[in-house]
Amino acid sequence: MFYLKRFYEYIGFVQGPFVGCTAQTVRALEQQLGIRFPEAYGEYLIFAGEEAGHLFCEDCTAASLLPELQQEARDILARCGQAPLPGSFLVFLTHQNYSMYALDLTTGDDPAVYLFVEPEAIRGWQLAYATFSACVEAQIDARLEALGVFC
Repeated sequence: MFYLKRFYEYIGFVQGPFVGCTAQTVRALEQQLGIRFPEAYGEYLIFAGEEAGHLFCEDCTAASLLPELQQEARDILARCGQAPLPGSFLVFLTHQNYSMYALDLTTGDDPAVYLFVEPEAIRGWQLAYATFSACVEAQIDARLEALGVFC
């Protein structure tokens, strides 16, 4: 996928670390969570699933934390009086226990990404990116811009 090319560009400008998951780890997580990862997210996990060189700043994105992130998401939603986490959503990032990004697993191999932010809970889940690869590319662009690098 094109966003992986952008990852390689990104690596040229930042210090890692970049630590991917093994295929066995990815399969074990899928089994533990009872889902199949979309292709784009699976590729991301293989490339940088445990450590992504601060691509998502300091937020919790490590694949090994995915089961815990689902519980954290349920807790945030309950605290806000929101409906339970949709069954088709996989939370892949949380930020300081008040916001989170989730993949909609029903939207194909490069799934839509939704955002929930607690102070704006009345709005519920909002479409943030049409695809996971667009989300990754936006993060890369933001990090490169912050470094004063424009690709």
